[in-house]
Amino acid sequence: MAVDVKDINQHESAGTQYPGIAADELNILVERTNADGELLKANLGEMISSIVTQIPSASDTSHALSNSAVTALFNSTYDPVSLLDGTKATYDRVMRNWFVSRGALTATSAELTALCDEWYTITRTGWNGYTTFNAPAVSSVSTGTKGGDNAGLSCTPSTDTVANTDDYAGLPLFAVKDCNWTVDADTLDIVITAIDGITSNFRRSDADAFVGVLQMAPYHWYDSTDTTYVHGISDAYQPGHDICKPVPEAVKLDGTMRPWVCHGKYAGHIDQSLASASQVFECRSGVTPTTGFVSHNTSQTYARRHGTQYSGMCGCDHSWLVLMLYIKYASLTADALLQGCVNYYKTSASYVVAHAETGTTRLLVSASTAAQFIVGSTLRFGSSYSYGATASYDISGVDGAMLLSKETVTVDGVEYVALNTDAQAAFDTTTSTYITSWMWRTGSCDAVLGNDGSPNSCTNEQNPAKLQGIEYMYGAYEVPSDTILNLYTEASEYWYEPYTVARSAEQTTSLTSDYTASGITIAQPESSSWQYTKRMGFNGGIMFPAEKGGSSSTYTRDGFYMNAAMTGLCEWLLCGSLHTGSGAAGLSACTGDCGLGYASWNICGRLSPNGNRGEWTA
Repeated sequence: MAVDVKDINQHESAGTQYPGIAADELNILVERTNADGELLKANLGEMISSIVTQIPSASDTSHALSNSAVTALFNSTYDPVSLLDGTKATYDRVMRNWFVSRGALTATSAELTALCDEWYTITRTGWNGYTTFNAPAVSSVSTGTKGGDNAGLSCTPSTDTVANTDDYAGLPLFAVKDCNWTVDADTLDIVITAIDGITSNFRRSDADAFVGVLQMAPYHWYDSTDTTYVHGISDAYQPGHDICKPVPEAVKLDGTMRPWVCHGKYAGHIDQSLASASQVFECRSGVTPTTGFVSHNTSQTYARRHGTQYSGMCGCDHSWLVLMLYIKYASLTADALLQGCVNYYKTSASYVVAHAETGTTRLLVSASTAAQFIVGSTLRFGSSYSYGATASYDISGVDGAMLLSKETVTVDGVEYVALNTDAQAAFDTTTSTYITSWMWRTGSCDAVLGNDGSPNSCTNEQNPAKLQGIEYMYGAYEVPSDTILNLYTEASEYWYEPYTVARSAEQTTSLTSDYTASGITIAQPESSSWQYTKRMGFNGGIMFPAEKGGSSSTYTRDGFYMNAAMTGLCEWLLCGSLHTGSGAAGLSACTGDCGLGYASWNICGRLSPNGNRGEWTA
């Protein structure tokens, strides 16, 4: 039996290339020629050696294997789960080897999606873990206790320069992969079109490619007593709990569970240079989240211009982040963990250009002004420092410019600090050119050395954050398009209750019979004010404040700005903005006093693949 087993590094040193195979990922390649003279290459990775002895030589025509037979033999022998060791590097390598062996490099989108179905099914290892929190009546502490398979696991957010511990990154239930996705217009199913690090067609920054984050779909279970409540996730159904269901975004319209979930990775950008009818939500890296005219109502518009199967951000996209926080960090709050950009409101008459220039891409300012702004963040500059005013960006343009670096320079014998920007065209400045901070660009966390973290600091309140690969808190509230807050009165009391709809085409600008009450209610306060949430309720893909009376240092530590004695419909503004401050902002924070069409300089949206969800049939 003539089987040629060769080291890939030897091949590459001789100038032979194998597309899609990296020498540092695979160290063996099995080659043979079939009866038709075709050279077959089996990308084996860590496959056990017994398969090698089963591949016949070219001269053995009675037993020559077809390509499909080699693939079948590979998959009957190669057990990816047995090769996983809990590290991210191994998970990524084994996942890639398996997908490539199954034809991912030339797969259609339908075939790649089917491979995702199979991969996230066969890699379920029986993980079942949880976090136990004290009931609000027992304790006001924000931390919980990890249990089950979650016990003993640690996670610390990373930055661009420091890779901290993440014991979850290589576990199949938590490992994440960036991808490109679409939604099928007929089936309303999510379709995976490319996977970063696996297929060659993945695109991160193209306007016509939507970037998402793939992860295994878990079951979310919940228990409560008079003294505790418990949030758990598992890769298998767990009977005997108060609630145990797949996360809502994993349930297809036919009631079956999709074995993976996909969430929009970046906030929505709208190209305002296009004609109005062509302006759509983009979901890509390297652009500024669009604000100023984004609301609950217009989020539906900018998503649906891709097709009625598309949605703006969904309530379940938000609840996913809250659930990941609870499990990975055993915390009800992201304060002092992943603060997000909530205290970077830099506007003042003193933040002004100190020396005028023409045909430049930099801003010459005083050292004190330069100290206000962070390299990597986005700046707006113009003839006004009023946030949101057109004049505040009449020089920089609506999307602003990134601050690339700062350097001390001397001009005409005077020392200044140059704020060097990536402005695409030269501009003129005067000593009446004002500078303000603006929303961080999408992709600002792309260089973070982990699944969770912020570019420079995770806790200084001035950086965007990402959790499980999903970016959020760029400096603007995010508004879901599938959820409406119903403010109503009953039994001489005024209440809030979220309503949601599970079909993107049925999202509308008023409550219709298609919307379902979440069952999560919270009483309005005596006067319109910030209230602090003790506990989040959850149901139907919604995590929403269910009990007020906390503070900025207890329970969730997050605020909910509430109206008082009011009926009507409001949009749900999430997390906080540049000027909210950590005392009120956070993953559980929200504002609920604005009408469904309210738009402002500090509200953005997001394209979501999760606008079409079914009811799970256990």
